[in-house]
Amino acid sequence: VSVRKKQLVCLQDACSQDAVNTNFVCYYRVSTNQQGQSGLGLDAQRQAVRNYAEKVQGTVLEELTEVES
Repeated sequence: VSVRKKQLVCLQDACSQDAVNTNFVCYYRVSTNQQGQSGLGLDAQRQAVRNYAEKVQGTVLEELTEVES
């Protein structure tokens, strides 16, 4: 989880200058059924994306979810 958060922060920093008023199609993924059933991993990913989209005044057009086992 820590590595993912660092990757997301890096992505946010890299895009923050160019992403204002951008449309987003979001892909959320968890690697185990347990994560998918608990919702914790997916909820955290969705919230991080929503926070970022709001920060850059972007719009989430679509959200795709995948649960791998």
